[in-house]
Amino acid sequence: MAETEKPDVARPTDDVYCWLEQDSSVMLKAVTQFGDPVELTADDARAIASALLEFAERLEPLAHKHAEQGAAADGGGM
Repeated sequence: MAETEKPDVARPTDDVYCWLEQDSSVMLKAVTQFGDPVELTADDARAIASALLEFAERLEPLAHKHAEQGAAADGGGM
């Protein structure tokens, strides 16, 4: 998987980028330089799926941490 200069941005194919946005969501951008949809081979699709799964694994503990912090700030959810 090729990486861009930013360590938290994955580039599984030439025209596809994915990253974590503010530790709250996985972002995916898939568009050619001409604004067209990206055509994927089966291997491309697997590479994107792998990158998304990796980001999902990274995001899950962050989302739980933010939820816990939010509940604590709200007085324990009461």
